[in-house]
Amino acid sequence: MGKNGKTPRRLKALAPGVTLGELSRRSGVRLEHLSRIVNGHRRLTIDTATKIATALDLPMEAVARAFPYTETPRKVAPPRRSDPPVAPELAAVGGD
Repeated sequence: MGKNGKTPRRLKALAPGVTLGELSRRSGVRLEHLSRIVNGHRRLTIDTATKIATALDLPMEAVARAFPYTETPRKVAPPRRSDPPVAPELAAVGGD
């Protein structure tokens, strides 16, 4: 399920009534990884497609059509760092 409690549209079309959590348990693919694929942030690999197809008892072609390959996955903001960035001129100082 998405953050709003709904099953993502792509998954709903592929397997009505199956939540992301349930698919994760059935396939052995981490929930976070599935979520990124379903939302277009990650590409579907053959290995993951095979696991999903087996878990849903569907042909792999159906899974591949539901999550088509795109040249560039949707951009995701980089993780935040807790440390402030270091100025380039200060990065070279120290550790002689």
